[in-house]
Amino acid sequence: MKHPIPSRHRLLQILKLGAGLALLSALPSCAVHENTRQLSPGFSDSGVTRMRTFYVRKNDQDDYKLGEAIVTELQLMGYRVSSGSAGSPPAKVDAVITYTDKWMWDITMYMISLDVQLREPASDATLAVAKTVRTSLVRKSQQEMVRETLTKLLKNS
Repeated sequence: MKHPIPSRHRLLQILKLGAGLALLSALPSCAVHENTRQLSPGFSDSGVTRMRTFYVRKNDQDDYKLGEAIVTELQLMGYRVSSGSAGSPPAKVDAVITYTDKWMWDITMYMISLDVQLREPASDATLAVAKTVRTSLVRKSQQEMVRETLTKLLKNS
């Protein structure tokens, strides 16, 4: 029995279907959400949970007022917070918070990653780091990214 040769129209339909399926299978890989936390050796969860006062060291190249958003969120979480530019905190605090943000363009500007560091005030040694990454398809507002990252850093939820 001979198999009929598919028509040109039928081949085009099969190719389009295959291309569509390939595109659909690639979409989930474009939606990345990562929320991680890492403690420095010798530092523990209990060390983090005992902290109640912070100094947010504002980044000189902060075009999005992210330092202010971090201060506001920490206050909403019940912490005492002060802030300023580089240098030592003006008063005794449990830790200094620094941050690094990365922004991307996809029709509008959005924050793709936020990296927040918890530092020892005297030595500036890193005690803990939390990072949130959200690509365009799962993006959140700046305030939601700040909340998610600080919650991970301070409460490990």
